[in-house]
Amino acid sequence: MPAITGFGEAMGELRSAGDGLYALAFAGDVFNTLAYVQALGGTAWQTNFVSAVGDDALSQQLLARCDALGIGHTVSVCNGGTLGLYLIETDAEGERQFRYWRAASPARRFVGLMTGHEDPAPDILFLSGITLAILDDPQRETLAKHLAASRDRGARVAFDPNYRAALWRDATAAAHWTSRFYRLSDIALPGLEDERELFGTVSAQAVLERPELADATEVVVKAGRDGVLGRIGDQHFNAPFIAPARTVDTTAAGDAFNAGWLVARAAGMRASACAGFAARTAAAVASHPGAIIPPEHLPSLTEYMEKHE
Repeated sequence: MPAITGFGEAMGELRSAGDGLYALAFAGDVFNTLAYVQALGGTAWQTNFVSAVGDDALSQQLLARCDALGIGHTVSVCNGGTLGLYLIETDAEGERQFRYWRAASPARRFVGLMTGHEDPAPDILFLSGITLAILDDPQRETLAKHLAASRDRGARVAFDPNYRAALWRDATAAAHWTSRFYRLSDIALPGLEDERELFGTVSAQAVLERPELADATEVVVKAGRDGVLGRIGDQHFNAPFIAPARTVDTTAAGDAFNAGWLVARAAGMRASACAGFAARTAAAVASHPGAIIPPEHLPSLTEYMEKHE
């Protein structure tokens, strides 16, 4: 049974339900990826979310949501802490804007609360640039050491840089820590748009040639409408962009792509087919509102494999 442990933050998500009312859900990029791994891979996968929460009602609802989604959780509970919260607004093209209330979120201290934590021999350790952005430098350094030690025990590190400028003190710090964690990565899942904003990278091919990724065994570049370009070892592959049936909300499309890639790879599909399945998963998510959509709207891995292998 493949096992994946994700490090990050989950928050309450508020979305307009009309008539001045708002619907509450829970989301966060690493959390979203784990949810989609569980939905796509089912009982074949074991998922574990590592974070910190408060002792408030919203935090308890989050943990109940983890249980409902089948996501295991190893969280520290901070007395008097409150879960982060954000409001999401989407335009006619499905692009989104966020308003956050997360400055005091316990997740910003989760690494410092991880003392003595040992992962139960996961196959994959997953984190993102948002995970790094909410931490201070000492916690980033501690997390890097934790990942390096886990790699020595046989785990693989999967990293999506997922750059959000508003969460970093400046772009220089973001570039430094992204490069640092690239060097720790076995599986890198960058988006070309983020790469261009952070590093000025001009093409997906240039990302594949980044020296910080020389030791990564899998590099998958999400290049928007230009599709997917990647390599496994020194073997390159590509896959076309899959347009959503109707773009409603792109909030977690990249997170769903990551899950689709990881699940398809574990199933043994060839690289271009894995990228195609991941792209279809992302398109399905972008066609529905909310970060985590009902599993019946996701593509079936079994059916996809029957058609493409």
